[in-house]
Amino acid sequence: MCFYIGIEDLAANALIEILTKNSEKRFVSYEELENYGAEVVKFLCEKGEKAILILSRDCTE
Repeated sequence: MCFYIGIEDLAANALIEILTKNSEKRFVSYEELENYGAEVVKFLCEKGEKAILILSRDCTE
């Protein structure tokens, strides 16, 4: 099985995690999303799962 992680899921989960750590912050930068996504992929790979992070600055606003 392979996980495909899209920007929408990544943004939602990153924002949820950030809000639980700091309720004042209401913005997640693209760089933070990339870093968060890389950590998710790394975590899944360590668990023996295949994961692909789908990010493109060309397709996001």
